[in-house]
Amino acid sequence: MRKRTSQVNLENFRKKPKSFRLKPLAAIVASAFIITACGSDKDAQLEEVTMYRNVEECVRYNPSADAKQLCETTFAQAQQEAIDTAPRFATREDCVAEFGESGCQVAPVDQSNATAQQSSGSFWMPLMAGFLFGKMMSGFNAHKPLYSPQSGPNQGKFYGADGKNFGNMKPGATTKVNLSDLKPGAKGQTMRRGGFGQMVSKQAAAANSKSASNSQNTQRRSMGG
Repeated sequence: MRKRTSQVNLENFRKKPKSFRLKPLAAIVASAFIITACGSDKDAQLEEVTMYRNVEECVRYNPSADAKQLCETTFAQAQQEAIDTAPRFATREDCVAEFGESGCQVAPVDQSNATAQQSSGSFWMPLMAGFLFGKMMSGFNAHKPLYSPQSGPNQGKFYGADGKNFGNMKPGATTKVNLSDLKPGAKGQTMRRGGFGQMVSKQAAAANSKSASNSQNTQRRSMGG
């Protein structure tokens, strides 16, 4: 009788440690899979683009036979988008305060509302300081116009018309961005002095809030929450 009881107890002790070893391992593997999957999805949403200030730089960094035509076409598309979406200022002084003496130009007349614009006087817009160039995986041709403030904390950085920060990019520098950041923005907004800087600050605050929220959600998913 003692012999049989001894056998039963030994069998139980063989099974229990094995089952308890497997559960933590399975949880670790599952967590790693979730984190890896989330990272892969995030990377898949990013597109690679390069910044140039003009056609000449674009051609110099892309010496292929058909580069010149592609650079010229992309630059022209960026210029047209700038005309449609660049921020507007009621006076030259307001524009110069943010983009410098040589960084502003008279905005073309909006033909869809030419009478109203002419009666209110000319508007001013920042000159395009550069453009993002790239062929997206979706087939979309990146031609995002960029602007660079010449005063305040945003000086020297490159921004989209909506205040999206693309950082201190150098000509020929490549970066990865979301496809949504490359799509044309809304029609150019009319701003007061300092208005572009305020828009940049709001964009930064919104981006930080979104980043914090995504980080919390990722942590919850990795913990199985």
